[in-house]
Amino acid sequence: MSTPKSMSFLLSLVLPVFICLALSGTSAVFWAKVLPSSVVFAVIAFLSMLGLHRLIQAVAEFGKLFFGGGYFLEARDKPSVAQLVSENLSTESVLVCAALVALGMPLLFVLRNAMARI
Repeated sequence: MSTPKSMSFLLSLVLPVFICLALSGTSAVFWAKVLPSSVVFAVIAFLSMLGLHRLIQAVAEFGKLFFGGGYFLEARDKPSVAQLVSENLSTESVLVCAALVALGMPLLFVLRNAMARI
């Protein structure tokens, strides 16, 4: 009996994109009366949040090179789905997503104020 193929390794990639989409979409809905075009704001906010995520992720990866013991390759048996999910939802990915929310909200406020003046 073969085990089903799992795509759980994508969980750590999809979670930040979902957070960016949720934050930019909800802020565009809440600030629709203030903004001249909430659709343009949503697109620009989504792209800026993704850029902010890449910056935070780069800082996290750079820090792991010096403080986290570096990278190494290991040979191991095929892990279970639960083990893959727990590895991909690591402390690092949760902290990066928390930093994305914490730094993304001020970014969205600045973007809202800039677009409201236009």
